[in-house]
Amino acid sequence: MRKYFKIIIIFVLLSSTLFASQLQVPINDPIYLYLDRMATMGIVRNIFNDALPLNRDEVAKALVKIFKHREQLSKVDRQILEEYISDYRYEFRDKKHWKIKNNSNTYFRFSKFNNFKNDFKDIFTYRNNSEDLHLFIHENNNELLWLDFDFMGRVEAQNKSVRNVGAMGFIISSQIGKHFSLYVDAYQYGQTIQEGFDYFSPEMNKPFRSTEGNMYYTDKSDAYIQHTSKLGSFELGKEPLHWGNSNNSMILSKSDSNASFAFIKWERKFYKSKFTFLHASLLPNDPYIDSISERRAYSKKYLVGHRWEFMPFTKFHFGFTEMIVYGERNPD
Repeated sequence: MRKYFKIIIIFVLLSSTLFASQLQVPINDPIYLYLDRMATMGIVRNIFNDALPLNRDEVAKALVKIFKHREQLSKVDRQILEEYISDYRYEFRDKKHWKIKNNSNTYFRFSKFNNFKNDFKDIFTYRNNSEDLHLFIHENNNELLWLDFDFMGRVEAQNKSVRNVGAMGFIISSQIGKHFSLYVDAYQYGQTIQEGFDYFSPEMNKPFRSTEGNMYYTDKSDAYIQHTSKLGSFELGKEPLHWGNSNNSMILSKSDSNASFAFIKWERKFYKSKFTFLHASLLPNDPYIDSISERRAYSKKYLVGHRWEFMPFTKFHFGFTEMIVYGERNPD
């Protein structure tokens, strides 16, 4: 594994251009905190990291800049950098995922009975400078497909009462050629009903009660399809977005649940600046009863936003945002 990582380092040193990957890095990924810290230290300055998420290739380019100044980093920061460089192996285009054999483009965990023991062991094994594992991997030239299965279980206690909280879901990440990227995830959350608790778990957004009466359930899904070219990046998606430096500057996401809303977005970088246009469909909190169908319905509500960021100097980064909410109401 160490030899594998050294090969990646060589390609980082030689990389003037990276293999483009438009897959986005989720806004809760800890690498953003690392990039913010490196920007504060003055190691990487010309990065537009106030509007999230960023694409993987943007993050990889920032890692290259940090690596070229690694002598200024502490020992811990250098170790963290090495871990991130391993995670972005695909963008440096040195070789295939370490689990894919040389004569193949695909890896599927648990596909062979002979490897079942090692595949199961990998789930609970940590390796330094090792790229994340996936349930299914396909990499071929400009094509990429990662499939993941996610599971979570937790026990909570309050007032001498105990309840179980769990989640199950899948993630599909795909790069289709040089210009298209696709992402889909879907999760279902469950929580046992137990007296003694005066709150729902953070994952439980507007839960519904099961017919058996002893469980609460809810679900959450995000997705996007994106096309990137010289004209900019056009995205049709449903995922949380974050504009600005404040922890409260998240848009298109409910702060208590991370439930996201559908939108279309266009983003284009110019010389030392970046412009973003956004149009989203929102869901009002309070429904009404339709007079014709006598069913619950919601008023139409939309959000339009523009953000312009520019960096005239390496130590100054300015951002301007305007938003309007409209639809069956006066614009706000």
